[in-house]
Amino acid sequence: MTVDSTETVTLAPLNSSPAHRLGEWGATAICGKQTKRLRVAFVYEARSEIPPELAEDLAFLDEVYPEINVDFVAMRGVFGPELIERLSREWRIPKNYMFIGSPSGRFPYRISELGGVRLII
Repeated sequence: MTVDSTETVTLAPLNSSPAHRLGEWGATAICGKQTKRLRVAFVYEARSEIPPELAEDLAFLDEVYPEINVDFVAMRGVFGPELIERLSREWRIPKNYMFIGSPSGRFPYRISELGGVRLII
């Protein structure tokens, strides 16, 4: 599998860094890659938890990186190793092509438990 034959995923669990850092996350995920697609997955428990500025942030990424197709997926669920494993399998994306923003102190897992997901600080 070559880098440009797959996509990069930025995972944004509810208790991760604020949504306004999404542009920084996307830039980090894209930096040094030849990927043509960035999928942003936001995991929430209640739909009202989706930050209203998220759409604006994604539009900014589309503008800054016109050669990259930026997709947004909001999904209800619990963010953790099981979800990462399922998304990796269903989307056919290696976990080391997935990125996560710095989780809050309430995050119940260690990064090492996430199966190779890369941390964006």
